[in-house]
Amino acid sequence: MMGVDNMTSGSEANTAKSPDERREAGDIAAAVERVRRMEALFDRLSGALQHEPALLGSEEALRTAVRTLSAYQSGGDWQRDYELDEQGLLPADLKRGVLSQDGLYDLLCAPEIEAVLADGPDRGAEPVRIETVRTGTFSMEFFRFGRGDKTLVILPGLSVQSVMGAADAIAAAYRPIEDAYTVYVFDRRSNVPSPYTVRDMARDTAEAFRALGLKDVCLFGASQGGMIALVLAIEYPELVGRMVLGSSSAHVQEAQYRVLEEWIRLAKAGDRVGLYLAFGREIYPPAVFDACRDSLIAAAGTVTDAELARFICLAEGTRGFDVVKDLDRIRCPVLAIGVYEDGVLDSDATMEIAEKLDVRPDFRLYLYTGYGHAAFDTAPDYKERLLRFFAS
Repeated sequence: MMGVDNMTSGSEANTAKSPDERREAGDIAAAVERVRRMEALFDRLSGALQHEPALLGSEEALRTAVRTLSAYQSGGDWQRDYELDEQGLLPADLKRGVLSQDGLYDLLCAPEIEAVLADGPDRGAEPVRIETVRTGTFSMEFFRFGRGDKTLVILPGLSVQSVMGAADAIAAAYRPIEDAYTVYVFDRRSNVPSPYTVRDMARDTAEAFRALGLKDVCLFGASQGGMIALVLAIEYPELVGRMVLGSSSAHVQEAQYRVLEEWIRLAKAGDRVGLYLAFGREIYPPAVFDACRDSLIAAAGTVTDAELARFICLAEGTRGFDVVKDLDRIRCPVLAIGVYEDGVLDSDATMEIAEKLDVRPDFRLYLYTGYGHAAFDTAPDYKERLLRFFAS
């Protein structure tokens, strides 16, 4: 009976906690989760500086990690977590190097960190201008940079928000080639109808190409952008000179569509944070996802209802996409780049393309390991690989 009495007493004691006590318990739980995230980021950033950049992926991911840790240090959260630790309120087994008084400061002041940030998109370069191409039936935003004689067109993948907002970052990432190429990056059309299939997207993109006088281009399509690129090469061969497909598919099967279905469900529910986190979790490897987690949550707070509706329509347009039987109509050289651990389309999607095109002497295949679906953003040698193909 004593055992029952003691259990009852404990239960009553828990339910009798004051609002201040419950608030303190919630603050401690939040602090523990925050310290775990910041500690993992602190470790990865330290490792990246010790000549292991793959721990974070691209330089943009490195910059994101620095900004996240800097905001943690300067925004008050670090001081609150430090004080809780000093009071002995954090678990004894919690790894907490990030709370050392000198560790985080020294890391953020390292010359290598300053060099990475100095080479970033905010280096003082002229901002990239967003332009609009208009046809008789629609308008489409795009941006361009570079001054080379060759033309490279990038068709980005599905995103929660338009990549037009990342124009400066994209231009910075491709800065080494701006003397050899003029680079165009296209959005989807401005007013997206419903339904709007991948073939519809390709038709409109082809019309935008023609309006701008683009033809025989070097074409890079990432994910859904690769599907659009496939249709362009099949139906509008005069527009494409060479093509690189990144983490894409010629046939979106129902099992592969389930990831998109979950994103669509979250978007329809208006769960912006859930959508951004689910999106990041599937496209990035774990280390990069953890590094970008706080930035993804912050970005989710800027998503509008119109952007959610647009995302839903574009995601639904991928369902049932299938051009496998038409792949033999492609006339241009093709490089297919996939990832073994592709959490969105899986590597089978890339291999299905390879099985149809591998008989051709101008087809190339490369598969990454460890960089996630968005290897085009995370693999450090990705851009050099596709540019070597375009130059060959």
